[in-house]
Amino acid sequence: MNEAVAVPVPVASSLHEASQRADFADCYEIALTRTDLDAEALYRAVLAGGMPGWVEPLMRLRNKLAPLFGARPVEPFDLAAEAKAMSGKPAGPFRFYSRNADEVVAGDDDRHLDFRLGLLKAVRDGVARLTLTTVVTFRNRRGRLYLLMVLPFHKLIVRTSLRNAARNGLI
Repeated sequence: MNEAVAVPVPVASSLHEASQRADFADCYEIALTRTDLDAEALYRAVLAGGMPGWVEPLMRLRNKLAPLFGARPVEPFDLAAEAKAMSGKPAGPFRFYSRNADEVVAGDDDRHLDFRLGLLKAVRDGVARLTLTTVVTFRNRRGRLYLLMVLPFHKLIVRTSLRNAARNGLI
């Protein structure tokens, strides 16, 4: 089975340098079976087709607690509908910071922390791979506390989303 594994942030990623000075960074990699897709299509596939169903109730809980951390609530969104939207439109609650054929960087800046998600499509050892990098910079103590609370879910969501998207033939 194609599993997502923790790896160092690739040097080829535009988030590599930021990950070196960030308060938190992680990166997971999975082998691609869909080499015909560009980075933006892979980003949308992971968000739309890989997201576990239990994420939605967690997001509702997050929205109730968000004001305690200086974070704004995330509007409800239909990832499947967003994934089918015109190319160039952000998928889900994140905005794009950069996009090219091999990499998408999306994220958000908030009062408690800034984060970036990077999806990089690259070939290593003759195998096409997708890496998903998360980089977080805290703005205050609330950011640290928030990340501490969501970190176990973050890791599980990232690994599960990559695995589900691969299992469903989307990536």
